[in-house]
Amino acid sequence: MTLPLAFARIPGGFVAALAFFVLLIVAAIAFGISMLEMPVAALLRRGWPRPRASLATAATCWLGGLGTVLSFNASSTWYPLSAIPAFANATVFSLLDHLTSNIMLPFGGFMLAMFAGWMLPGRLLAEHIGLSPLSKGVLQTLLRYLVPACIAVVTLFPLFAVKV
Repeated sequence: MTLPLAFARIPGGFVAALAFFVLLIVAAIAFGISMLEMPVAALLRRGWPRPRASLATAATCWLGGLGTVLSFNASSTWYPLSAIPAFANATVFSLLDHLTSNIMLPFGGFMLAMFAGWMLPGRLLAEHIGLSPLSKGVLQTLLRYLVPACIAVVTLFPLFAVKV
């Protein structure tokens, strides 16, 4: 809501807004194509032709996305996990939002820290970031112990927090 208003107030705002939103659409399409490449590549390894693999992957994503779109209109009163008290009023969109924000993102960060701390050689990490040998050891220790512990605490804290 704010961005169109900002474009409306600047000289040549219509052209700037048009260019911005066209480029945003191009970026979104490019991102979507890159995200489809992993499942398409998996189907290619199984012998699928690329057009069929691309169409099947895109159709699956589109059908999966319909649940989130319909959560704002036709299915706004459907609560798929209503039997679970914590999710009694959660639509498909809010369930996926919760799953992504509260479970998948912290888990991805945790696994990334574990990989960088335990699997990557310290010298490789230091070379890519440009660290001194002393800083390399500090970073590796942080990635091995402190960062995963902090992610675990921040992720699990709401489960054990006392509700007043």
